[in-house]
Amino acid sequence: MLQLYGGGLKIIQCGPANPVIDSKSTESAMGSIKTQLLLVIGSCVMGVIAYVPPPPAQVFVFPGAKGTTSKSQETLLEKHNNIEKILDAVNMTLSNLSEKVETIEKAETAKDAELSSELKSMSNQQQTFQEEIRKSVSNGAEKDEELKSSLNSMKTKQEEFEKNISQAVDEAVAKDDELSSSLVSITSGQNDFRNEISKSVEDVVKKDEEIVSSLSSMKTEQEEFNENITKAVEDGDSKVSDIEAETGRIRTTQTGLIKKLDQLNTSLAQMVNQLSTELNQDLQAQEAVDERLESMVEEVKKQLDDLVSNADTEETPDVTPKPSKGRPGGIRSCLEIKECLGSRSRDAEYWIYPSILGGKKIKVWCNNMAGTPQEYITLPEDNEGEFPNKQNLHCSSRSNGGKIQGNDISKVGKNRFKRIKVDIDTMVVDRSDRTFARTEGKAYPYGYAGDCYSYHYGHKSSCGTKGYFKIDTRETGLRIKPSLKWKLSGYLPFGEVKRSEGNAEIRVRCGGGCGWCEPEGDMVLEINPSDDVNDDDDDDDDDDVIVVPRC
Repeated sequence: MLQLYGGGLKIIQCGPANPVIDSKSTESAMGSIKTQLLLVIGSCVMGVIAYVPPPPAQVFVFPGAKGTTSKSQETLLEKHNNIEKILDAVNMTLSNLSEKVETIEKAETAKDAELSSELKSMSNQQQTFQEEIRKSVSNGAEKDEELKSSLNSMKTKQEEFEKNISQAVDEAVAKDDELSSSLVSITSGQNDFRNEISKSVEDVVKKDEEIVSSLSSMKTEQEEFNENITKAVEDGDSKVSDIEAETGRIRTTQTGLIKKLDQLNTSLAQMVNQLSTELNQDLQAQEAVDERLESMVEEVKKQLDDLVSNADTEETPDVTPKPSKGRPGGIRSCLEIKECLGSRSRDAEYWIYPSILGGKKIKVWCNNMAGTPQEYITLPEDNEGEFPNKQNLHCSSRSNGGKIQGNDISKVGKNRFKRIKVDIDTMVVDRSDRTFARTEGKAYPYGYAGDCYSYHYGHKSSCGTKGYFKIDTRETGLRIKPSLKWKLSGYLPFGEVKRSEGNAEIRVRCGGGCGWCEPEGDMVLEINPSDDVNDDDDDDDDDDVIVVPRC
């Protein structure tokens, strides 16, 4: 009997040792075996080892022999043996295939374990990445809060800045009102000057409009900045760098606008100061003219009184000019004195009669008579000026001990002048000559005043100025021409010039942060009509002055 099962094929013998083999049954069994072999071989070719269920047992019954084994039976037995060999080979092949299947299963198991490990690692990385994302989101929220806080701070500063600008504009408008009120009080003969003032006021208003326009532009930029910030906050961390860049640009814009406003304030302050100075100087010039007219009126009255007195005595008054005592016909300079006296000339005070003064005499110090003579005016007392080492820029505190800091300390200096050099042909003062000057610190020319004490926003600050220069030509018979003006320079400067004693005494006070002033144009001396020191009848009263005899 031949039986087919899952592990292979097997022949089971039943009946007698020499069974009778039925050829038809044998052929049927061989057909079934071929079918099973084809299934196994087909599975190997397809690469799939499948379980082939055993078919129903095929039992071949060989009837008992009735006689001796025939030749055909021997042939069948030989075929039977061959079939068993084939079955053994098939079983061996199946065993090898089973081992390969186990090897593949182990490899798949190891690969599954490796994939499982990689999957676990990727899961850990996923968790780490999620944690980093949570931290980034948290940090982004904190940065958003910081940006919001910065925005609130900037808004507060912007409001304070707008308030300060508004106050500055109000002060400028108030100053414009003061100027307009002053212009109304000017006489009708100063129409041209009034027109210039009106034009200047228009310029001031124009600058005010520019300031307002700048503020409007800045507000618009601020609104755009706020919108950009809001958008950047909503975008999160990805927009932080853009927000910082935008913030830097807005701050740069604000800095530029602040500088522009400072420049406008400086220009406005300089213009207002210049207008105020010109107005004061014109008024002072008019006062000098009034004083001159009053002096002439007094002189006319005196002559009338003399005429009335002479008429009472019926005497004719002698109006012929009297010759001056010891007048040296035409000595006009120290050089002429040297030529007249020769080796007897020396450095001293002399009376001379400069041509530019119409023959009126003045007292001069002739210096360097042994070389090239030069004329100097001896002052009654030292004329001095100081650029002080003091600072209180906002008039609210005295930081740094109230002293100047930085490079501006080099501007500090005090200068005293005992005599001033004059060009005898033009009566122009050589302000830079220091032959009879004493200096402590930096040297400044005659008539210069300045300081680094405080800022002046279009008007004198509450703590005033500290830089000064004092001019005093009393008892010399000379004075500075009243038309001389002082020019302001520097940062937020302010200056004032006070005149007295018929312009023979001048007090100049100027300063800023730093600021200064000095004469604009030539400083010219002229005869002081209210000082009689040069009266021709008084030559003998001054023993220190040498009277040159006729040459």
